[in-house]
Order: sequence, then C-alpha cells, then structure tokens
Amino acid sequence: MPATTLKHELLLTETDERVPRLALRPREASIALGLSERKLWSLTAEGAITCSRAGRVKLYAVDELRDFLRRNAKGGDDR
Repeated sequence: MPATTLKHELLLTETDERVPRLALRPREASIALGLSERKLWSLTAEGAITCSRAGRVKLYAVDELRDFLRRNAKGGDDR
C-alpha cells in the first residue's frame, strides 16, 4: 500500500461490516495528512484543500485529501 493511501473505515456494530468513510472531521484529516490542525486550517483558507460543511461541522472529503497529496507530491530524494 503506497504511503499516500488513506484508509479510513467505520465499523458498524449491528452488521459488523466495514464501510469506507467519505469524509473526515478536521482533527481526523490533519492526523491523516500528518499536519497540525492549524496548518490544515491555513491550507483550507488558502484554497489548497477544500472542505464542505454539514451545519457547523467542516468535513474534508477523503478523495480531496488524496488529491492534495498527489498535487503536492515531489519526485526524487529531497535530503
């Protein structure tokens, strides 16, 4: 599995099936990206990462987070 693959699943207790999550809350998104929440907010304000709102809650689409990583991927060794 590539390092940039985000895998988030929600366990449903009634059926014990795993359902892929489509969106993450800000804290979850920042952890998934390996960034601080402050940096996530900054990237959101700059328009580098988009989010949606469900009432007062901001949600980051998992696909958008993957796209952000792809857009910002650097090739080669940056030591």
